[in-house]
Amino acid sequence: GQFDQAIDEYEKTIKLDPRNVKAQYNLGVIYKNRKLYDKAIQQFNEAKRISPKYSKAYYSLGDIYRLKGKYDFAIQEFKKAALFNPKNAGTYLGLGMIYSNQKKDKEKATYYYRKYLELKPTGSYSDKIRNWLKQPAIKNSY
Repeated sequence: GQFDQAIDEYEKTIKLDPRNVKAQYNLGVIYKNRKLYDKAIQQFNEAKRISPKYSKAYYSLGDIYRLKGKYDFAIQEFKKAALFNPKNAGTYLGLGMIYSNQKKDKEKATYYYRKYLELKPTGSYSDKIRNWLKQPAIKNSY
């Protein structure tokens, strides 16, 4: 269908111009959307190799690693994405989600969620994050 045609087009472009970072990245996005994560990871890594500061590739890798449950890898990629593009709110959302849900680190989650809200005060997750930030810290009952 449409995805297969797009994959063919990007593969042709890459064959003609292997250093075309956007084609490498866009092919990765198609693979990611089709849940072909290993193929997507290869494409995003290739995009990083061609253009080491291409923040979208780091962000997309972070998102895939988060989805696959590889949280330490996700954190590493999200932090690099933030370094190369500090204006991408999604990066901070991803970090906040990992630190709140998997790492149970309220302090770091709060930091990253606040960064998200600075950039996206009316984003689709903003209300949920504001409610999360209002929750009192849970005390251990030992």
